[in-house]
Amino acid sequence: GWTIPLSYQSVHECLKYLRVGLYKDYGKITFGDMLRQYWPWMTGGAFLLFIIALIAFRATRLNRRLRESKKYTQSILNSVQVGIVMIDAETHTIIDVNTLATEMIWVPKNEMIGKTCHKFICPAEIGQCPITDLDQIVDNSERVLIRADGTSMPILKTVTPITVNGRKCLIESFVDLTERKQMETSLRESEYKMSAHLENTPVAVIEWDRDFTVKEWNLAAQKIFGFTREEALGRHAADLLLQEVATEQVEEIWKALCENKGGQFSINDNVTKEGKTITCEWHNTPLLNEQGKFLGVASLVLNITERRQLEEKREEVREFMQMVIDALPESLTVINQDYTIALANKPVREAAGGQDPVAECLKCHQVSYKSATPCESTNNPCPLKQVLATRAPVRIEHIHPDAGGHAIVVEVVASPIFNKEGEVVQIIETSRDITESKRAEEDRKNLEKSLFQNDKMASIGQLAAGVAHEINNPMGFISSNLNTMQKYLKKLIEHLSSDDPKTPESQGKIDFLVEDFGDAISESLDGADRVKKIVADLKGFSRVDAGEVEYTDLNEGLETTLNIVWNQLKYSCKVEKEFGDIPEIECFPNKINQVFMNLLVNAGHALEGGSGVIRIRTWADDDSVTVSISDNGCGIPKENLPRLFDAFFTTKDVGKGTGLGLSVAYDIVASHGGTIAVD
Repeated sequence: GWTIPLSYQSVHECLKYLRVGLYKDYGKITFGDMLRQYWPWMTGGAFLLFIIALIAFRATRLNRRLRESKKYTQSILNSVQVGIVMIDAETHTIIDVNTLATEMIWVPKNEMIGKTCHKFICPAEIGQCPITDLDQIVDNSERVLIRADGTSMPILKTVTPITVNGRKCLIESFVDLTERKQMETSLRESEYKMSAHLENTPVAVIEWDRDFTVKEWNLAAQKIFGFTREEALGRHAADLLLQEVATEQVEEIWKALCENKGGQFSINDNVTKEGKTITCEWHNTPLLNEQGKFLGVASLVLNITERRQLEEKREEVREFMQMVIDALPESLTVINQDYTIALANKPVREAAGGQDPVAECLKCHQVSYKSATPCESTNNPCPLKQVLATRAPVRIEHIHPDAGGHAIVVEVVASPIFNKEGEVVQIIETSRDITESKRAEEDRKNLEKSLFQNDKMASIGQLAAGVAHEINNPMGFISSNLNTMQKYLKKLIEHLSSDDPKTPESQGKIDFLVEDFGDAISESLDGADRVKKIVADLKGFSRVDAGEVEYTDLNEGLETTLNIVWNQLKYSCKVEKEFGDIPEIECFPNKINQVFMNLLVNAGHALEGGSGVIRIRTWADDDSVTVSISDNGCGIPKENLPRLFDAFFTTKDVGKGTGLGLSVAYDIVASHGGTIAVD
């Protein structure tokens, strides 16, 4: 009755040992018997083992695929440019995050897992979750993400509820909106600035839709045309701005704009709200979408009414000025630095063979010299180059060919034209034919030369009597001495040829004759020198000047002149000389002596009674030599001073003066670059 707990294996071994029941024949059964007896059990066991192995293999492969899928999914999540966070919907703890989310929050992944999202990455308080507590739908909503340093980042957030293995979760995905917010801010600022520019620009900005009606109208458009924005919006151009006569022209422009075939620029007469006609400059731009479809037109409009009036006025002035310069007998041109002609009058156009030198871009030397190269010779120096070099006006004489090819003398006067910066940008040049005037000038010079010589000879003629007297005095005692010497010589010859013995008395006579003979010769030579000097001085005054300058001592010239005129002066005055130490100067000495003679003779004529005084002074300054001739005579009336140096002006009686003395003196001094004045 005992109950003994035995294992199945123990019972099996016991029965086999006792050989009872099924085990009574144990050990006597053959292999074939056993195979037939146990085949069903063996087949079933083998199949069971196969099934178990197949399940194990498939489970292993499935686990490997799951691991690969998880790794692949994690790689995808880490590569997308969206921050992703998985949160437990009940505890609000963070389950998983991708790489971009950690970079945006600035917290490593291992420090984020298990953290509560409230006040960590989401600004919501506990119990105030927008999804689980407030039942909000967050789908592409702008929210705020808190970063590790407490700063916030604007994000575009989407939250999707899911269930994972029976666990409710929230998948939060978000995109950084910082750059977009900055761009939006910049865009708003740009829009504000553009709006401010559009409203404050003096240029009217008008946008038209496809039907040619106003879509946009700024403040400048209101100022130009008079219509407010409200009055203009939606109105057709023909009802708003166009004259009836201009409608067809504007419709052609609009058609070209619609087809993008032109019309971008036009100048039209438009009508304001008050009915006033104004001239406007239109700059039109077709508005196209990305596919090139026509959407409308943007127009920039300028009111050029005043400008056009000014241009018309300026054109009238230009035409008037052209008529004025065309009326000038002289050629007038404005020349650029490259020798091209910028302005020309009628004589210049005629010289160019009827062409317009400005329109044809001709150069000055092509018109003046019929030459392809600028004038370079010393006889015809280039006025443009001289003005550019000196920045001052120049006056030049050129030889130009006339229409028939004959050489003519042309006087060219060129002056600089300056810009605001003081730079020479052009020259204005006038030229006139002075061939005839040059001939007349040459004739005048020849006449003056003749008159000058005649005046000189007249002066010498007046001095002839005095000079003759001056010559007669020495010639008288020369003649007397010669007669005496002739007598002495005759006596000496008689004495020397006589055979009479030489007595002391006769020897004394011979000695006297020899001594007196020598004195007579000396006196005669002295008289001859005086005559020679007078003749030489007179000859110098009577000849025409050789035309060559030479260095001359003016003090010597004054002495020579005094010798000539002394016979006229010695009976009416005395001469006081105060000659300074002066350098020699380059001059025509005979002409300068003529000046001295004219002044001294005039001074002598102003003195009477023998008590007059003529004072002659010379001195040198730093760059000049001065000669002063003064007298204590009757003087010159004040009213005669302006005409004192005029030719043929004289206050003397008829026949006593030619009126050329002071005029000739003035011309001679001026030709030497000097000045002559009267005090």
